[in-house]
Amino acid sequence: MMRIAIAAALVAGCGGGASIPGGADPSTRIISSNCQLTGNTVTVDVAYDTTLAVGQAWESTILLLDGSSFGAQISENFFFSCGAWSDTGSGLSAKGCQRNTADVPAQQNVSHTHSTSFENQIVPPLDVMIFAETLESPGGINVGSGTNDQISCF
Repeated sequence: MMRIAIAAALVAGCGGGASIPGGADPSTRIISSNCQLTGNTVTVDVAYDTTLAVGQAWESTILLLDGSSFGAQISENFFFSCGAWSDTGSGLSAKGCQRNTADVPAQQNVSHTHSTSFENQIVPPLDVMIFAETLESPGGINVGSGTNDQISCF
């Protein structure tokens, strides 16, 4: 019986990172997504409702399924809109946003635009996977709740 109580206390103590003042937990959810094909370029725009504690980060990844069937990739661009939070990198090393101080909001809408151009014209439909998660720190361990979705571009 004592072992069960100790195990339960350990599990409760490993609650997945700092919670936000006011009782919220780190989280992210998709509030809108769209995809546009223009010639040999695909552009994906995703907006998220995200909550972070100080020091935590939000990261988003967009994967183009079967993109290789359109020939070599010519270019790829990422843009993150972090509001009052800071970017976790720049250019192709950018992954998302981080809340650095308590004087910025714990919750806000953030977005990710991903644009990729291929050697050949894209023939619709193209399926896209969207992943986002809240992390203890940029590139760190997942905390709170994340989100994912699959959309088709036409």
